[in-house]
Amino acid sequence: MIIKNNEKEYTISFFPSDKDGLGLAYENHTLPDAPKKAFIKILIAAGFLGVISAFVFTPPADEYSASADAALAAPEVNGYSSLAGVTTPAPEVKSGALMPSFASKALTALTSSKPAEPEKETYITTESRTVTLSPDATTASKEIILKVNPGDNIVTMMKRQGISNAEANRAATVLGKIYDLKKVRPGQTVTIVKNEGLFSVTLRDKDYNKFSAVRDETGEFIALTAEAQIEIRKSTINGIVTSSFSQSAENQGIPKSITAQFIRAFNDVINFKTDLRPGDSFEAVFEERFNDLGENLGNSRLLYGSLKIRNQVYNRYYFKSTNGVWGYYDEQGNSQKQAINVWPVGARKITSRFGTRRHPILMYTMHHSGVDYAAPIGTPVAAAADGKIVYIGTKGGYGKYVQIKHEQGYATAYAHLNSYNKNLKVGSFVKQGDIVAYSGNTGRSTGPHLHFEVIKNGQKIDPLGAGKFYVYSKLKGPTLTKFMAECAKVKPNINVAKNEQVSEEQTKTR
Repeated sequence: MIIKNNEKEYTISFFPSDKDGLGLAYENHTLPDAPKKAFIKILIAAGFLGVISAFVFTPPADEYSASADAALAAPEVNGYSSLAGVTTPAPEVKSGALMPSFASKALTALTSSKPAEPEKETYITTESRTVTLSPDATTASKEIILKVNPGDNIVTMMKRQGISNAEANRAATVLGKIYDLKKVRPGQTVTIVKNEGLFSVTLRDKDYNKFSAVRDETGEFIALTAEAQIEIRKSTINGIVTSSFSQSAENQGIPKSITAQFIRAFNDVINFKTDLRPGDSFEAVFEERFNDLGENLGNSRLLYGSLKIRNQVYNRYYFKSTNGVWGYYDEQGNSQKQAINVWPVGARKITSRFGTRRHPILMYTMHHSGVDYAAPIGTPVAAAADGKIVYIGTKGGYGKYVQIKHEQGYATAYAHLNSYNKNLKVGSFVKQGDIVAYSGNTGRSTGPHLHFEVIKNGQKIDPLGAGKFYVYSKLKGPTLTKFMAECAKVKPNINVAKNEQVSEEQTKTR
């Protein structure tokens, strides 16, 4: 905007700063013979803005502290003075109007001989960001972070903190416009900020997004939303095996969830109980996610693992392909070798084996192409290995049926089901252990059970035959190129060039 005052002209701009906040830019178009007076007014305005940003209120609901490095710069631009003003961090918000009261105060400070008095509370809202200014440093405030307990509701939680019934209900009514308060569940986080009464109440959903009712400058509550601010912390830890691997990893500060992922990533080549000896070494690169309260969100991920056992080195990289399937791979893009799980319902009671038998319904001898496991109706059925759903629906005597295609020409089939995982369809990719369906008694069946088949190159084979069935894949083309690039980001010093073979003395990959 442009402000004219006598012979002077000012251009004021508000913009997102490079510190992820709000910036104010001022340009003085006075004639070159009057820069001194303009510069004095700039300093006065900067002082006013600095005081405001120094006392930004900090409830975790939707308001964040002002940056301690509010900056003043008054360079000469073509002979004229210019000012780059304050920046304050601010979260994402749903909507809002551009700060009329704050803007008028700032402009008054720039075009008059003394700074304007700050208001009690002023909301600054850009197109997508909001901060709350609290210039009165003498006002006491208190932030209370609570967990919802069984039987709690937002109003009763506020009243227990000394908030009046009327004020609690006003805030809850506003909050209810952006979040269904009937969905509040035990364990959710509620933050209450008191400042001469209730200043704000904030509820976090299961994804840690924030929904707030905040008092504005008129004393009324307004609704604000902010996406969760997630911090990803990446760690690299090296260690020496001294006793068991799990204990050695714990001694080095590796979280238990990462240790479990580490063991799973190498279980096709290493027996952690018999193969490791004291003096063997390991390395783990992993990331953890935290919200802005410092709470670990629990979905940590091992990005890279390495084991040195005597003179052999084994490496594994986490990779998620474009089809959404993730796994662990060696440097050449070979996936972890995976044994097909031939017990997809966890049941150990077999009611009928693979081979020739007398059919219980048709009453004549015929070939039984799979294994039947006793399973009550509704028992979860897990994918036997990573793969893609190629059939899901009713199929003759099989009743409700699912078939999954795996690597190396393998497929598995699940029949007489009661229902399917509603999130799956033909073309869906699943991981080993994902629930694909629920056992039943559909089709030609004499009672609740799961009929399970293993198919190799179109031929049905005995799931309980000698030995295990292994599947693995090799990344190719653009997918391999992408994998190699991600490997280099995780461990830039490791040799993962495409088509480059690592010597057996350096790395054993399978």
